Amino acid sequence: MDYFISHFNDKKYTFVKITGVVERPDDSVRMQRLSVHLEKEYDCHRFLFDMTQAEIISTEKSAIHVGLVPADVQQIQKNQKVATMYAGDLTQHQIMVDVANGQGYNIAIFNTRKEALLWLLAD
Repeated sequence: MDYFISHFNDKKYTFVKITGVVERPDDSVRMQRLSVHLEKEYDCHRFLFDMTQAEIISTEKSAIHVGLVPADVQQIQKNQKVATMYAGDLTQHQIMVDVANGQGYNIAIFNTRKEALLWLLAD
């Protein structure tokens, strides 16, 4: 898994482009830790993760595990708003989102950047 980061001060969000192979749950936990680090670095609570060019290796069990947000023991991410973009079918990703939102996190998934930004930047 590789990533590229851009922070947009004017719109108050951080963009993270993920490429390569993403193996759940381990790489997802790395991304959770990254969002906590970036929140501290940029004083930013809104994130757009673009995973449209990543190969996601996942099972329903690993999607559920990721949705429990295991890297967030201090629950810092409960203050974040996270939009994630995926290519193709969103069914398995939606499982992860449903579990995370049930835990009090604010996460949504999208197929397009336009939809993701509309949701992410809405107050």
